[in-house]
Amino acid sequence: MPLVSQLFPPSVKMMVATPDIWQRQVQSAEEAAVRTAVKKRKREYRAGRHCAAAVLAQLGVVDFPLLNDSKRAPQWPQNIVGSLTHCDNFCCAVASSDPKIYSLGVDAEPLKPLPKETTPLICSENELSHLLANNLKENYWSAVIFSAKEAFYKAYFPLCREYLDFSQANIEFHPNKKTSGDQTQGEFVIQLLTPPHPALYNHTTFTGRFVITSSHILTAITLFKPV
Repeated sequence: MPLVSQLFPPSVKMMVATPDIWQRQVQSAEEAAVRTAVKKRKREYRAGRHCAAAVLAQLGVVDFPLLNDSKRAPQWPQNIVGSLTHCDNFCCAVASSDPKIYSLGVDAEPLKPLPKETTPLICSENELSHLLANNLKENYWSAVIFSAKEAFYKAYFPLCREYLDFSQANIEFHPNKKTSGDQTQGEFVIQLLTPPHPALYNHTTFTGRFVITSSHILTAITLFKPV
């Protein structure tokens, strides 16, 4: 929880999965959605839905089945925005009813580099040059690019309902000069290389946050309505 709380403003509620909820069944409508899924998928789905139920309860919403729409995007309650992520025994959910926030995205990845054959599909030459120019030489930074784009996409898709290719956005990282223990944290800036979209208030540049621990990459973005 402390790590996730570094990524979002105070009006965003959050819940990280505890070991006991990965196997426990969820609401009947949610359980039906994964009736034929493999064990791994059921486990991750249950953890995500239990976390979502916990954050919704913090916002005063109880017994709400969080189901996916036809494009597999979670359908949050009216006037609430949220996001889910899970990987390698880590799962969390975030949500907010803050009227100033119009979308959220969170992503978690294991701390390891992308496969060499995958990296060119995710990271542009410009992004890789930025890493080198800023002395971000550890081989896991390609995965941080992936995670940041995933976090943004989770905020982008519910609004725009359009596919966004990895090549259609450019990421730059700005780590804090001082880090805490074995953590690296800071901000990232994502620049869309697509035409402005009215669902994003025609903005094309957005700022998110990241934390890198000894085992995981956590990235997040909060989209605020224009003042």
